[in-house]
Amino acid sequence: MGLKITYTDTGSNEVLRETALDDDDMQAFEYVAYNVMDWIDNCFQNRVRRAIDQVCEEALGKNEEVALEANDKKKLASKIGIVAKAKEIPVDLKKEIVRRATFKSAKDRTDKSE
Repeated sequence: MGLKITYTDTGSNEVLRETALDDDDMQAFEYVAYNVMDWIDNCFQNRVRRAIDQVCEEALGKNEEVALEANDKKKLASKIGIVAKAKEIPVDLKKEIVRRATFKSAKDRTDKSE
């Protein structure tokens, strides 16, 4: 059994990319993964979680590349309370930080340095 992964823009339903694993790819992948689809889902969800934590840490810290308006920091601080790490912040508040923060994507930061 092969597998095709389709990336779709949820706003426009436009297919952005399709990635296919043929039978040989799947056979090899199954050697290292109990369930290929679960492994793939877990991989990207874990990376997104880590990226959200990183944006939060940097937005609430003193990183100039990830900026939050002073008013936003004040509003969010009252909701968040005292935490040692971004991991301790509830997910809905982390996503609010990401929405309110201003930062450049990895692509923009990479292209700028070239």
